[in-house]
Amino acid sequence: MLNIWVAPSGEMAAARAITDDRKRGVRFYAWMPNGTHVLYMQDENGTEDWHIYAVEIAGGAARDLTPIAGIQARMHDFSLDFPGHVAVGLNDRDKSWHDIHRIDIATGKRELLFENTAQLSHIGLDRQLQPRFASKARGAEGGNIRYRIEGTRLEQIDVVEHEDHLTTHSLGFTRDGKTLHGVSSVGRDKAALIATD
Repeated sequence: MLNIWVAPSGEMAAARAITDDRKRGVRFYAWMPNGTHVLYMQDENGTEDWHIYAVEIAGGAARDLTPIAGIQARMHDFSLDFPGHVAVGLNDRDKSWHDIHRIDIATGKRELLFENTAQLSHIGLDRQLQPRFASKARGAEGGNIRYRIEGTRLEQIDVVEHEDHLTTHSLGFTRDGKTLHGVSSVGRDKAALIATD
C-alpha cells in the first residue's frame, strides 16, 4: 500500500512511514504550513466519501479531522498566517455543494466560514482564510459568473464567456488582501497574468 514516508534531507536510509494505511493507499496529501503535520485524504472503501486525516511528523496515529459519516471533504486552502489551520470544503449540509470550514489541526475544532447556498462552483479565500471571491457555472450558454463576496452577500463582478472559460481563473490574493492575481484571456488572443484591485 502507498503510505507517506519522511526522511532527513539527504538521508534516505533514515526514512520512516508516518501513515499506516492498509486499505487503498494514500494518494492525496499536503504538508501543513506549521511544519509539524501532513494531511491526507482517504475515502470509505471506494465510496468517494473522502475524509481528511492529520498525522504528526514526529509520529503517532492519524486523526480524522472530518469524522462525519457519508460526507465528502476537500482540502481547500492553507495559510502561512494561520499555520495550524486548514480550510476545507464539506458537503454535510447539502450533498451537492460544499460549504467552507476552517479546522484547527491541534484540537479538531471546526468553524463555518461560508455556507454555499448559491451553488457556487468555486470559492476563493484570501491569505487570512476569509471568503472573498466566487464563481458559478452558467447553464447552456457556458462560461461562468464571477462574484465578490461581501460577508454573506454576493456582488457580481463580471461574466466569463464560454470561449474564455478554460483560460481565465483566479490564482490568489496578495497578503494584504487588496489585489487578486489571476490569468485571463478575455479580450485577448492569449492568456495573460493580471492583477485586479
